[in-house]
Amino acid sequence: MNISRIVTHTWPHLDEIVAIRLLRKHGNEKYPGVSAAQVVYTSSGEDFEGKTWQEHMNTGTLLIGTGGGPFDEHPTLTEARKQGKSACFLVAHDLALDTHPVYKRLIELVTEADQSGVAEFHIANRLKTKYRLNPKNPEKGIEMINAILDDWEQEKFLFVNDRKQLQN
Repeated sequence: MNISRIVTHTWPHLDEIVAIRLLRKHGNEKYPGVSAAQVVYTSSGEDFEGKTWQEHMNTGTLLIGTGGGPFDEHPTLTEARKQGKSACFLVAHDLALDTHPVYKRLIELVTEADQSGVAEFHIANRLKTKYRLNPKNPEKGIEMINAILDDWEQEKFLFVNDRKQLQN
């Protein structure tokens, strides 16, 4: 099965943005095509397009943070909220990145922000502000987060590599 679409809710939170980023960067082996999949934003929940998450998965669509299923921590009509989890954590765990030396702390920080709220200057709040300033263009917020994460990842990879060199 080739993944051609990723569906998340309109104005995705930080956890969905990071989840999609992880899928695009590290999920192509498990989910062929995901690195180039179209992202669709929806206000619908569990029954997006009248299909279950399984039916979507079988037709090449991954639901992230919406629609129930393995990458949605929200409560559904039949399941309670996945406590202590975020879409980012669920994707990272599925891709075996939740213990990765570069991503582990990011996943913890993003999940904590998703579960309990954050301080005024936190990146998750900057994302909400960007959405409010650009209500017809959520891509502005997503671009901002991805630029910040590009820098963060490079810094972490440098740090991990520096530590490895010191140990040798």
